[in-house]
Amino acid sequence: MFTLPELPASAGAIILDEDGRLLILKPTYKSGWTVPGGVMEADGETPGRRAAARWPRRPAWR
Repeated sequence: MFTLPELPASAGAIILDEDGRLLILKPTYKSGWTVPGGVMEADGETPGRRAAARWPRRPAWR
């Protein structure tokens, strides 16, 4: 049976390129812009681990 964590948490990453430009994303599931990240797992996942897990799915810099 699935149970929600007692205290839901999410993490975001501030990622800058060599020129100091900030990576922001325009998600299709909500309005506005955001930084890479997501909801953390209830198994003790750290914010750094959550942000790093999302990075490989992102498109190349433009």
